[in-house]
Amino acid sequence: MMRYVYIGGEPVPTYFLCCLLALLVGCVLAFARRRAFGIAKRDLRRILLVVALGVFVGGKLIFAIGQILMHGSEPGFWEAGNWPNILGGSIFYGSLIGATALLLLYVKRRQLPLGNVTDLMACFAPAVHAVGRVGCLCAGCCYGVEVRHMFTVPGTVYAVPRLPWPLLEAALNLAILAFFLIARPERKRPGTLFPLYLILYSAGRFVLEFFRGDASRGVFLLSTSQWIALALIALAVVWLKKSKSSKKRTRSRLIRCRLEKLFGISPSSKG
Repeated sequence: MMRYVYIGGEPVPTYFLCCLLALLVGCVLAFARRRAFGIAKRDLRRILLVVALGVFVGGKLIFAIGQILMHGSEPGFWEAGNWPNILGGSIFYGSLIGATALLLLYVKRRQLPLGNVTDLMACFAPAVHAVGRVGCLCAGCCYGVEVRHMFTVPGTVYAVPRLPWPLLEAALNLAILAFFLIARPERKRPGTLFPLYLILYSAGRFVLEFFRGDASRGVFLLSTSQWIALALIALAVVWLKKSKSSKKRTRSRLIRCRLEKLFGISPSSKG
C-alpha cells in the first residue's frame, strides 16, 4: 500500500488525495442527479458547502472528544505540540451527524424541500465514503482483525497480516449505491432515501465492526460505532414512520379537498 504519493518530488499523503477525489466524486454525482430531485444549481452549490463543513467539523470534533476521553489525563496531553494528534484524525459517524445537523438547519432556514435534499445527499454519500475508505487503507488505519493469507495493512501497531477492513466497508457503500441507482426507491416513496441509507449502512457497519482489529473501542460488549449504529437505525425507523404518516395525512387532505370541490361542500358547511 502507498501511504504517500510523490508529486514534484514532494510526498503527498495518499489519504489526503483520496479525500479530494471523494469530494470530486460527490460533487459530480450531486450535480448529475440534482434535476431528478428538483434542486437548483445555486442551491446545490450551497448545500455541498454546508455538507463539506459539517463533515469536516463533525468528524474532527468527535475524534478530538474520543482522544480526550481516552488520553486526556496523560502527562503532556494538553501541550501545544500534541494538538496535531488530538485533531489529526476524523470519525465517520461524527462527519455524518455533523453534515446532517448543519444540512437540516440550512434547509429549514432556506425553506427548501427537506425530502428532496436528503434524498440527494443519500445518493452521493455512499460513493464519497467508499473512496474515503480507500484512503484509510493506504494510511494503514481502521485495520481489521488478524488473519492468515490476507493483505498486511501497513502502519498498524502489529506486524501481522490483517483483514483489509476499509475495503469491506467500501464494498458495503458501493453495494448501497448500486441498490439506490438500480432500484430507485425514491420514485415510490420520495423523501425516504436518506433514512433508508441510514438503516442499510448502520446495519452493515454493525456487522463489520466485529472484524475491526483496533484496541477496545466501546463498552458493554459493543464498540462505540455499534451503539451509534443501533441509535441511527432506531432514528431512521422513526423518520420513515413519520414520513409515511405525514404522506397519509397529506393524501387525505387532497382527497377531501377534491370531494368538496366536486360536490360543492364547504369545510364550514353543517349537516
